[in-house]
Amino acid sequence: MVAEFSPTGDQPTAIEKLTADLSAGRPAVCLLGATGTGKTFTMANVIARLGKPTLIVSHNKTLAAQLYEELKEFLPHNSVNYFVSYYDYYQPEAYIPQRDIYIEKDASRNDDLDQLRLAATSNILSRRDTVVVSSVSCIFGLGSPEAYGGKVLTITKGAQVQRRAGVARGRQRQHPYWHGGKPHRTHLEKLRRELRAGRDGPRPQGEGDGARGTEAVAQSQHKPSL
Repeated sequence: MVAEFSPTGDQPTAIEKLTADLSAGRPAVCLLGATGTGKTFTMANVIARLGKPTLIVSHNKTLAAQLYEELKEFLPHNSVNYFVSYYDYYQPEAYIPQRDIYIEKDASRNDDLDQLRLAATSNILSRRDTVVVSSVSCIFGLGSPEAYGGKVLTITKGAQVQRRAGVARGRQRQHPYWHGGKPHRTHLEKLRRELRAGRDGPRPQGEGDGARGTEAVAQSQHKPSL
């Protein structure tokens, strides 16, 4: 917990009471407070004391974004994540019988929001200090943790990875850029021309099928999932 100020007024009592009740296994506790009384700051202190993965549900994206930014400041050493619907726009299928009009489903998907969702899902499985700030989008199932974990290729900073083995594991996970157990040459050539790897596929470098090479050192500070 990092802040320029300390709990004051009713905040110390609330922090102690909430922490004690949750540590004792109470299924539900409630924090009451008017706007501007420091509820987010109070809950950040509770999260820091409990040291457990935490899910915060907001009723809209705007408030979720505000809470996300505030908690990142209060908990800079935690993995604070933003998990909302990846649709910028969504028009469900509809029919207007009075005018005999059929409206097709239409949607616009935001890749940046999808990346944040994937990061949150990965961190939940790999870190105990994860905090996820979400809209009601989180109530929809993502599948079992076992099934998700089976699709993840984890690379840690400083680890030495055999390139051929890494590409083979990508094939085993039936990545969309692998076809018939072999890298599809058209896709690999397209990926090599890109300035950076896209979020939806790895980019093997080199000649031939992209599987040649000996070792590569992971440079990422976190644990990306391919």
